[in-house]
Amino acid sequence: MEMDTPPLSTAHPVSPITGRKSDYVRALSVGELTRRWREELQVDPGRNFAELTSVTHWRCPDTGLEFYEPAAAAGAAPMYEALSRYPWYYMDTKWEFDIGLDFLKAGDRVLEVGSGFGHFLRAARAANCDVSGVEFNPDAARTARSAGFTIYEEPLSKIAPSLLGAFDCICSFQVLEHVAAPRPFLEDMIAMVKPGGLLILSVPNADVMTFADPDRLNLLDQPPHHMTHWNETAFRTLEKHLPLRVKQFVREPLQPYHVNWYVDGLSRRLSRTLGPFAGKIIFNRLAVRIMAAVMNLGLRRHVSGHTLLVVFERV
Repeated sequence: MEMDTPPLSTAHPVSPITGRKSDYVRALSVGELTRRWREELQVDPGRNFAELTSVTHWRCPDTGLEFYEPAAAAGAAPMYEALSRYPWYYMDTKWEFDIGLDFLKAGDRVLEVGSGFGHFLRAARAANCDVSGVEFNPDAARTARSAGFTIYEEPLSKIAPSLLGAFDCICSFQVLEHVAAPRPFLEDMIAMVKPGGLLILSVPNADVMTFADPDRLNLLDQPPHHMTHWNETAFRTLEKHLPLRVKQFVREPLQPYHVNWYVDGLSRRLSRTLGPFAGKIIFNRLAVRIMAAVMNLGLRRHVSGHTLLVVFERV
């Protein structure tokens, strides 16, 4: 369910970054999302989510950051443990791992927040970095620890006070968008980075996600999975609120395993623009397969893909 105006009983929440009143986007059906999670992913989103009376989507007018309320809509550990059984959830290699490594130097002390089973930690250790991780999934943390890594399983708010300015670089790949309260999460990471050190973040590129999923059907890009949507504008405005300076943005080229997703979204978007009748004629299954084939021949390399990576310097 989506609404153009908020229910009369809905109070406008403040932006999680600026603290100012935010703009209403839509309301989501908790029952429908719960049903789809159970049927399409065979994952229970959890009782806390299923028992919510409403979930609403908001946009900060100052930063463009989009977020969801209430914070209780964020998925709990059992949901992530269930998702981790899918091989695509914790991939051995990712585009952003290679990009992140380019900004590290031998001897750097590096912390990865959301280290999973330790795939990036292994690559950073091979690059002669002193690495450790933060991971709440107990199975993943146990696996990474068995490979010789120091893994913290406590919230950043408990870890940060004893590690102030301890790291040359903190990396966090595909984590920030899951956090219901991003500002304290960012502040804790910043506190652990040396002045002049780096904070490297990767997230789903909200501009691409909106373009490729115009009907907002992607279960993994909304609660209980994702709680915020980030783009370059939202990251750039953090410079006004936190001791950070943007050094570089890097956009992921469309990956082969995302081509079908992107083409399907593109066809749905164009069909909606042209109208249902013309859309069905032009964007039939054959046409969609041809578009995907053209993308895979090389055009995809010139198309912005799923992920946006930003490199901040702590100032």
